[in-house]
Amino acid sequence: MMWKNYLKISVRSILKNKKISLINIIGLAAGLASSLIIFAYVNNELSYDKFHKNYESIYRINTNLKMGNNEINLAMSTPTLGKTMSEEYPEITTYTRIRKTNEFTLNIDEKSFDEKDLFYADSTFFDVFTYKVINGDPEEILNAPFSILLSEQKAKKYFGNDNPIGKKLIIDEHEYTVTGILEDIPLNTQMYCEFLISYNTLDAIDKLAGITPQGGFMKFQDDYVYLLVKPESDLQKLSEQMNILVDENVPEHFKPMYNVSLMPLKDIYFSKDVTGELEPIGNKKYIWIFLTISGILILIAAINFMNLSTSRYMHRVREVGMRKVFGAHRKHLIYQFMGESMTITLIALIIGIITAELLNPVLDNFIGKDLEISFFSNIEMFGFLVLITIFIGLISGSYPALFLSKFSPLDVFKLNSINGESGINIRRLLVIIQFTIASGLIIFTIFIFSQIHYARNADLGFNKENIALLSISNPQLLPRFETLQKELKSLPDITDVSLATSFPGSNELIMQNIPLAEGSDENVMVQRVEADHYYAQTMQVEIAEGRFFSEKHPSDQQDAIVINETAAKELNLENPIGSTIISGKESKRTVIGVIKDFHSHSFRNKIQPMIFIPKQEVNAESYAITRSMAIRMNKNKTNETLRLIENKWIEMYPESEFNYEFLDDAYRNQYASDIKMGKLYLYFSLLIILISCLGMYGLASFSTEKRMKEIGIRKILGGSVQNISVLLSKQFMVLVLISFIISTPIVYYLVEKWLRDFQYHIDINWLPFGIGLILMFTIALTSILIQILKATKTNPAEILRYE
Repeated sequence: MMWKNYLKISVRSILKNKKISLINIIGLAAGLASSLIIFAYVNNELSYDKFHKNYESIYRINTNLKMGNNEINLAMSTPTLGKTMSEEYPEITTYTRIRKTNEFTLNIDEKSFDEKDLFYADSTFFDVFTYKVINGDPEEILNAPFSILLSEQKAKKYFGNDNPIGKKLIIDEHEYTVTGILEDIPLNTQMYCEFLISYNTLDAIDKLAGITPQGGFMKFQDDYVYLLVKPESDLQKLSEQMNILVDENVPEHFKPMYNVSLMPLKDIYFSKDVTGELEPIGNKKYIWIFLTISGILILIAAINFMNLSTSRYMHRVREVGMRKVFGAHRKHLIYQFMGESMTITLIALIIGIITAELLNPVLDNFIGKDLEISFFSNIEMFGFLVLITIFIGLISGSYPALFLSKFSPLDVFKLNSINGESGINIRRLLVIIQFTIASGLIIFTIFIFSQIHYARNADLGFNKENIALLSISNPQLLPRFETLQKELKSLPDITDVSLATSFPGSNELIMQNIPLAEGSDENVMVQRVEADHYYAQTMQVEIAEGRFFSEKHPSDQQDAIVINETAAKELNLENPIGSTIISGKESKRTVIGVIKDFHSHSFRNKIQPMIFIPKQEVNAESYAITRSMAIRMNKNKTNETLRLIENKWIEMYPESEFNYEFLDDAYRNQYASDIKMGKLYLYFSLLIILISCLGMYGLASFSTEKRMKEIGIRKILGGSVQNISVLLSKQFMVLVLISFIISTPIVYYLVEKWLRDFQYHIDINWLPFGIGLILMFTIALTSILIQILKATKTNPAEILRYE
């Protein structure tokens, strides 16, 4: 009965103070909705691959290659190692190999589809990883060559409601038999496979092509090798044994360069400095940032609740006195005020949950992930809701409850004895903390967008505008690529067309070792690009010395090489033109040109030494197959030209979909995560500022209420509204200035640390700090002037009539 009474009083109090209650609820709901979304994101990030039964016992073999001063840590390893390890070491239960194909063409019933997310895997795949097979025997379905498993979604796409088992489909001109159906793979995994093919199919394809399969520890492909290790095994010892095994099976000169290591599956998603990772990759730094922001939002919302509640205590001290006169104990008053706090918190929580649900699709689209916000079915989310409600309710209600309940009836009815100075000092401190955080986030966000603007508008060393990129995923279609190039060059408004293994902005990387000198053991790791004669003019790169490949010089095909300025420095070539470079397989090439350095990747990456080799014949042995085409178009005719290109593509490749990407989009995508992060910082900064302004409003309300008699006297003595407004707002601007001074060194340190991630970045200047200060002054003034102007326009007679 007592709690029912408290609830009634709480509801009455909320309804009586509608304005303050509404502000409290809006501030709390905004903070809670944002925190719930952040928690859902963090929970999703930390759950990657945890659904595997043997999650704690799965390890991947990484390969570390050290060549001269260059070192690269690869996610891939030789496919031979897993099999040998599982046979020789009892600590290993089993192993499986995976190879991924990003893009491929699938044909069925004379229809063609461009698909992705295809994996080749050993028959032991389901012994290591926990993926549910809903049709087929996991022990058998990956045994035979040319066996394929489809996800539920893909099976329905191709076969409708028919049973797909035993049906045929064609991938890259090879026929496959459907042997099983996978339950749709969870999105929180690096191995998101909608197509799974038996690994021994790779050997079968080689045999059909007349290629003798080669094993050995020196064979490298794009293989990811996973081991299932028995619990409580000595991993350090196992790693040492693994490297001994490698040393026994590689040439003597290769031993210092080549070692392997074990990486736990639980560490892979957040791995750093590992090349060739399966997508996607997370960043623990962002996890901590978001958790910090979530904590800040909740804390600021709670602080505002406390500020706004105590700012109105003058209206309730008589109520407290009367209750004490009629026998209420202090604990009863604490229960009452805590009850009001919990009631407002619960209302805000309900609104926050609804808001989070409504914003979830927008967030999914923004971050490119499907976040499942299950507030009550997810035990972790439900626990978070309970804890956050109790925390905010107790923190927000504790100060007003303890403060208001401590006075004796005598103190209450002698209002002058209750000046609340200690309370207002605490609130000033809390407002300083709020605006320190808010101003820091605003300034940091300005720096983020300044760096992105710099990176996107700086001189890259090539012209990325008006270039469309095409690529071929099916190698069987490559013989027609050069014909397509000739056809496109004849079209109006196409100025240049080039074929190469990769173009700037591409994720395709071919790395190669170049000896510093003939017979030298020292090497330089370079990026290798195989390109045709039109590459330099299509990309509009500058030639520092010499020339690029030319059809006028047929000998270029076998003898010539072009390098960039960084490669010339790394190879110690003072006069590079005419120098000889061993480009691979003992073939010597003569440097005919030096290209000025250009940024082929984002500004996070240092410009790498690069070599350019004339594009090899399609059927010739090469480091890579030329699958990419760059088409430069006239600026004002891109749409019309693209339609003509599509028509030519359909004419040349009727069995394959037409897809293209603009080079400037590809380059912009390198900063996609930074842009998204900057936008999120901006949104959260604005939200924190909004909530902080509510706190400033509460402090202004409390302060002006205490000084109403002073305001009335000043008006009687001739004080203008402007002068009184300046006088009252001065103390708040001092708080903002103090906040700015505190945040400046903190932001400077954080920005300087963040910019270290970029090899090329802006200088830290004071303009963003100045903009931040002006913004904070403007926002703070806006939030308090309404309350101050209202007070200064009140009739002095109304203020002083009872004095």
